[in-house]
Amino acid sequence: MTSAEPERVALSGLFRASPLAGVLSVLGNLAVFYAARVAGVLVNIPEAPGSTTMVPLELPPVVISSLMPAFAAAIVLALLGRLTASPLSIFRGVAVVVLVLSFIPVFLLPAGVGTKVVLSLMHLISGVVITFVLLKFGRGAG
Repeated sequence: MTSAEPERVALSGLFRASPLAGVLSVLGNLAVFYAARVAGVLVNIPEAPGSTTMVPLELPPVVISSLMPAFAAAIVLALLGRLTASPLSIFRGVAVVVLVLSFIPVFLLPAGVGTKVVLSLMHLISGVVITFVLLKFGRGAG
């Protein structure tokens, strides 16, 4: 019986992977954003956190909300790499939990089904892309 290789996180890989993950997340979500517009789906979001005033979703929030989680996730993975023996496995679990929890505010929005579907798809794209890229390129040599 062989022992399992220890999981390692390569900080240099994360340094390169986080911008890549962010850019790919942005591109995927821009595709959804423009596809929704072409399809005539009006996506409305709260004007500000906690606001009941709904405004049309514009480009800057799509870009920022797609890019920033990649850097936050890279920080989490780097910390897990320093503090745990199984950072990649734990990160995978954390990513799934965060993704599932990210749907809660979407479903609670006082918005139509089209808005909820588009925003949910955007969350799914960001979660999957960021997780995949960070795990692929943030893995260190055993």
